[in-house]
Parts: sequence; structure tokens; C-alpha cells
Amino acid sequence: MIDALARALQLDKDATAHLHSLAHLAMDRRQPGTGHIAAPIVGGMITSTVHVLILVPVFFALMKERALKHGTLKASHEREKEED
Repeated sequence: MIDALARALQLDKDATAHLHSLAHLAMDRRQPGTGHIAAPIVGGMITSTVHVLILVPVFFALMKERALKHGTLKASHEREKEED
């Protein structure tokens, strides 16, 4: 997980090693029995990413397609003329 974060941030070897040392320090300082909280957090991050990157665009496209079929979809320049 730390290596993936280092790659995403494009860290060099020294910065990656420092990130690993910080993670080890944090693991040494944690309270007993608190190691299982990361799984729900990671799961939530994955599901929210899927929601934002996949579901929202799909629902948007479906709504626009439906509006296009029903003839209620108007171009933005047409809406501006109606408002004037």
C-alpha cells in the first residue's frame, strides 16, 4: 500500500524510504486492537471511487439519453434565448 502511494506521488527512493519509516512509527504507536479499522476505510474509498468514476457518469448519460428521446433536451444556446 505504501509503495503504491509512493508511486502515485512519484516519490524518489529516499522519500519512499522516509514514508516507510513513518508508517512503521505509526504502527508502533497504535493502540492494541485498532489494526482492523483500515479494512472498512479502504473499502469505502474503493466504493466511493467506483461510484464517482462509473455510476455517476452512467446515470448522467442515461438521463440525457432519455431526455433526448422525449425531446426535452435542448442545447445551451437555445435555453439562453428562452431566458431573454
